[in-house]
Amino acid sequence: MDMALFLLRLVVVAVVVVMAVVVVVMVVVLVVVVVVVVVVVVVVVLVVVAAAAVVVVVVVVRMQPVVAEPEIGLALPFGVTRRGAAAGGAWGSPWAATATAADVRPAEVARP
Repeated sequence: MDMALFLLRLVVVAVVVVMAVVVVVMVVVLVVVVVVVVVVVVVVVLVVVAAAAVVVVVVVVRMQPVVAEPEIGLALPFGVTRRGAAAGGAWGSPWAATATAADVRPAEVARP
């Protein structure tokens, strides 16, 4: 009878140990899943914020008037030439109000 009782106790202890191991593994898996979900959410939020920042920068840059500074070598807007700017702002040049003879290269000055 003692041997049967010993075997019963051994089986009970083995079952309890296995159950404890299963619970520990489940807790570890749960923690890993929670950490992965949090990391994914943080990355998604950062990507959305970065995309929003890029959109804001693009919109703000597009809202700025095109200002070309020929003395520092920046390009004129598409379709706008120095000759057109000096002649009164052809193509809706932003230079129309400020164009002077000094803005035109000597070779482009109209001859009388």
